[in-house]
Amino acid sequence: MHGLNGFMALTMAWNDKKSRWSGDKNPARNLSQFVINGREFDRVPYGSGADDSKHPMCDDCGVRRGALHQIGCDLEPCPRCGGQVITCDCFYDDD
Repeated sequence: MHGLNGFMALTMAWNDKKSRWSGDKNPARNLSQFVINGREFDRVPYGSGADDSKHPMCDDCGVRRGALHQIGCDLEPCPRCGGQVITCDCFYDDD
């Protein structure tokens, strides 16, 4: 089944352990924005998310407070829904 702009529609459940950017879907560079449902959203830096800990570095990807998480980090919040980016149900345009 194909969705918006000819991309394959993919729904990922909250308990799905496979990252949405695994394998050949991993972007070549760290992006400053995600395109979700056709709209651009600024990514949430570590330390700005509601569930971020008080540690100076992210426990998963190791970035310092104020920096963007590495693509595929388990702890990066979705800028649209607040869930985990890697498993939320939002439609990222590169899914």
